[in-house]
Amino acid sequence: MTKSSQERHDPQALAALKASALFGVLELEPLRRLLGKIRWVRLDRGQVYQSRGAHVDGVVIVVKGFLRISLSNPEGKRHVVTHLEPGQIFNLLPAMDGGPAIHDAEAGPDTELLVLPTASFLQLQRENPVVAAAAQSLLNARARMVYDRLADAMLLTLSQRCARTLMQVLNAFGEPVGADGAMSVRLSQSEFAEMLGNARPVVNRALKKLQHDGVIEIGYQRIVVLRPSALRAAAGLPLERPGANKAWTDRFPAPNGVARRSAAGRSATAAPANSTPDSLHSDLAT
Repeated sequence: MTKSSQERHDPQALAALKASALFGVLELEPLRRLLGKIRWVRLDRGQVYQSRGAHVDGVVIVVKGFLRISLSNPEGKRHVVTHLEPGQIFNLLPAMDGGPAIHDAEAGPDTELLVLPTASFLQLQRENPVVAAAAQSLLNARARMVYDRLADAMLLTLSQRCARTLMQVLNAFGEPVGADGAMSVRLSQSEFAEMLGNARPVVNRALKKLQHDGVIEIGYQRIVVLRPSALRAAAGLPLERPGANKAWTDRFPAPNGVARRSAAGRSATAAPANSTPDSLHSDLAT
């Protein structure tokens, strides 16, 4: 990156660091010093950033677009774990324990990342206990989410998991449709099945049941939730309290502590529109 290009990107990089739960605990001057150590990575839609088992060269912050985080087997079956949006952290655990990459990571459209080399991150932790504490808190929260997901997989029916996963996707990428509170998300049934870790025909039957009950409407690479309260019931979650705020975020609190993000202009297969602070409970990717 040339000097002029670096100067143009420094304010954006600084804003991303400040918004992160991991690096935002630092004062302004230490954050400014980090700018000389990070590198900027630009990826096109579908470009692979890393593969499971590969060497990890640093901690990643998503600045623009998103990373699709997944696992796959030699036969080609893929499970989409999550989509990491602007402000979220990736490769924290491998950077801390020196192990290989845990997930595959594929870019959405016009994705930009900041990468702090592993050696620089480890030095930062040694010199700044607040960063070490923030990293531990983030890993603790993600561990709890893993246990929650495991409990869901063991104890919930496929229909309940389907409804909860749909709620999670809508909380991150949903778009309002009309004035009746309905929400829509651009999402293929194949990708939705990959998020659940089940075969597409099996997941399609669960979605068709929700459509038959008037809860959702299935379109071409799009799902519309028509009755939010019914989807909550299908997910096995308590209904709204009388007199509760009717905002979408109250009707659909994110399951398992997943952070709610702005729905404006978002979809699961289109780059998120704006940056948001990272949350200690925002994703499963480590």
